[in-house]
Amino acid sequence: MRTIKFRGQHWKTGEWEYGYYCVTNEGDHLIGTVDILSQDMSICDLLFTQVNPETVGQFTGLHDKDGREIYEGDVIDVCNGSINGVPWMDQSPHVVRWRGYGSYDTCRFLRAKDGSDLSDSTHWRQIVGNIHDNPELMKGAK
Repeated sequence: MRTIKFRGQHWKTGEWEYGYYCVTNEGDHLIGTVDILSQDMSICDLLFTQVNPETVGQFTGLHDKDGREIYEGDVIDVCNGSINGVPWMDQSPHVVRWRGYGSYDTCRFLRAKDGSDLSDSTHWRQIVGNIHDNPELMKGAK
């Protein structure tokens, strides 16, 4: 089962927050984390931080070659194979996008270049940035 969590940039500091995502009745976008208040973990509280809604992205359930979690909005390099053990990288980075399908609205994370399902890809992947912190990467991304 895939872990469902989100990230978003703090609305003032720009620092990344990770955890649960919700939108209040007032329209505030929040990321919440669990704060353990007791030693026996019988009492816990959620700490919420307001985030910029334009930066919110869901965890894909996948990791890059270095073990880093891949989120919607990440820019990744994708290897199409190797020659003599040296990875052969695609010519441009790919942006990870979310797409719902039909009435089922199932969650699928796609490589924006060709629309292929990221979870079906067995290719080597490496996060090179994201669309929020590294907008310059978008010039070569597909």
